[in-house]
Amino acid sequence: APQHEQPLIQEMIDALRDKWMSLCNGAVDRQRNLEEALLLSGQFKEAVAALMDWLDTSALPSLEGEERVHGDLDTVNRLIDQHKAFQTELKGRAANVATVRKAAQELLAAGDNEGTADIRTQMADLDDKWTNLNQLTEQRGERLQDALKEAEKLHKSAHTLLEWLSDMESKLKFAGALPDNETELEQQLARLEVLNQEMASQRPMLDDTLSLARDIQTKCHPLAEQPIKHWLRILQARWDEVAAWSDQRNDRLKEQLKTVTDQDALIDDLLKWIQGKENELHDVEEVPVPEDLEVIEEMIADHEEFEGELRDRQGDVDDATKGRKR
Repeated sequence: APQHEQPLIQEMIDALRDKWMSLCNGAVDRQRNLEEALLLSGQFKEAVAALMDWLDTSALPSLEGEERVHGDLDTVNRLIDQHKAFQTELKGRAANVATVRKAAQELLAAGDNEGTADIRTQMADLDDKWTNLNQLTEQRGERLQDALKEAEKLHKSAHTLLEWLSDMESKLKFAGALPDNETELEQQLARLEVLNQEMASQRPMLDDTLSLARDIQTKCHPLAEQPIKHWLRILQARWDEVAAWSDQRNDRLKEQLKTVTDQDALIDDLLKWIQGKENELHDVEEVPVPEDLEVIEEMIADHEEFEGELRDRQGDVDDATKGRKR
């Protein structure tokens, strides 16, 4: 999104997240109230069964096993939001567990031997699963925090690198037209060499960022697979694109420098040759034109040869003077 729209979009996202959390909290409160109502109406077994059903079919299966939680920043934040919603639900369920435990103690204190063994068995099972659930929740939270640190590092490094590449690309694209003199060409080549050295100094950052992305890719959540592939693809593509611009600019500058150098050498050669021909023409003009027809014809032939040499070098003069600013 455009930079000026990002605050509004973030505000909408925050509002959506708040409403979602509020809805989840409301659902948890409703469930807790219903289960407490069972206990108040004397339905101890039903209340325990409802808790066990939630533990066995929903809570524990969602945390057991090493589900991957790494990924890009958006995915990891989404997983963290889901985990926070679960933690909120867990807090609500804790009140239900406490109420069930209290009811169990009261029933055991009543001394109904017929149901005492069943109650103790149910509560032992409930306590084991509840303890396990809390441990798994804590472990998942720790893994999510580790994933968040790596995701934030990747996000920051990738954006920093892309911004730097964009700036570098602008410097290369808008370096100006190719100069037509040797001094300016050498100056531009020197400036380009500075940019290339800067790019070389950033290469370790690219390698580290790509390495981090590949490491995350090996352990990422399924929802993060495409975003991580995108980061790997776009980072390498942008680097290669800017490197290609640098190579292209370098080749064009060197080609232009060779052209200018060759042109300057040709000009020097032509100036010497022209000076020689001017001297030659001056010398023959110093000689009086004789009246002897045969000598005159020889002089005409010599001059035609002289003009032929001039015509032969006309192409060199054109090559030496085209495209040069004076």
